[in-house]
Amino acid sequence: MTKPLAVRSIVREKAYQSLYLKASRPQVSLDQALIQVLASQGEASDQASLGDLVQANLPEEYQTKAIVQDALDYLLTLTAGVLDHEEYLDKQIGPQLKKRSLNRLDQTDHVILQVASYELLFQEDLAPSVVIDEAIELAKRFNDDKSSKFINGVLQAILDSKEAGK
Repeated sequence: MTKPLAVRSIVREKAYQSLYLKASRPQVSLDQALIQVLASQGEASDQASLGDLVQANLPEEYQTKAIVQDALDYLLTLTAGVLDHEEYLDKQIGPQLKKRSLNRLDQTDHVILQVASYELLFQEDLAPSVVIDEAIELAKRFNDDKSSKFINGVLQAILDSKEAGK
């Protein structure tokens, strides 16, 4: 099934927000972070499932069972994948930072880089240009234009390094 780009954009944003919350408050579980982020947009009850919360965050035209399930699956894959591979991702990001170090990197940029790096390195079915463009848009939305240019440069370097290793 073709995944509407708008849905993947929403999923990436929610993944970023959940991972940012988890990074800012390590005592929060991934499930708690996902629920908090998704519930802030949708109409959530105490009994709402993650699927219900994902559905509430999607435009009405994308609220079919198949699209909601695909969005939920990708959200869980993306967030769990970043957390499971966090050390590896940081080892790929670190050398591309030039004059910066990971521990001095802005939290917003760090999480965006982790999400996009995960997609570039582990999600072979995604077009790298789409992944990088989406990361740039997240940086513009949650940081600034300077950050978006920095994100672009780091991700392009990671992609170049990956392609050189093939």
